[in-house]
Amino acid sequence: MSDSKGPLANARLALKKDGDASFLNFALSDSTGTYQFRVPPGKYKLAAIDDYTNNFSGVNFDDYQSETIELSAGDKIVKDLVKQKP
Repeated sequence: MSDSKGPLANARLALKKDGDASFLNFALSDSTGTYQFRVPPGKYKLAAIDDYTNNFSGVNFDDYQSETIELSAGDKIVKDLVKQKP
């Protein structure tokens, strides 16, 4: 995770599985901007979300620039999200 200045620590990320509204995971990036999710194979939406997002029952991914990721068994995907200015 980064922004225009470089790696972004403590950025909040959300990951939801397509077709399963109950599957929603969150992560924070570390001091190097690295984050990690461990999830089963499937198709997901990934987004950097605002720190003030407190609705843990759901995140409206339409409010954020999101990426679609499709994982197969054994996949390890590296995705550098760049947080845009509001």
